[in-house]
Amino acid sequence: MPTKEEHKAKAVHNETFVATLKDPYWDWAVTGMFYAAVHYVMAYLATQGIHPVLHHVRNSHIHRDPKLNSIYIDYRELQNNSEDARYMERVPATAFTQQDVTRLTVCLNKIKQIILPLI
Repeated sequence: MPTKEEHKAKAVHNETFVATLKDPYWDWAVTGMFYAAVHYVMAYLATQGIHPVLHHVRNSHIHRDPKLNSIYIDYRELQNNSEDARYMERVPATAFTQQDVTRLTVCLNKIKQIILPLI
């Protein structure tokens, strides 16, 4: 199982990747931000001895944990947009814009604001 430190390093790695992206790769920026959020959450959960592999199990932990439930909506916003970017179920990946990335960066920052003091 990856450690808290390994998850945190992967989150930072994903954020660094996102910072290198420009138009027309906003879909990858959205995806990278979601996976940064995943690893921040996993870093916290690792401190609790919890290592969920499946998204729906991780989502349940976020929703039920009193220290994390305030980030549930932001986390799901990142997840939903990432799924749109990866699978184009609701929008073409090329429809993502800098404004979407800016909006979703706010979600990621809220997640970091809650989790970083916990890890």
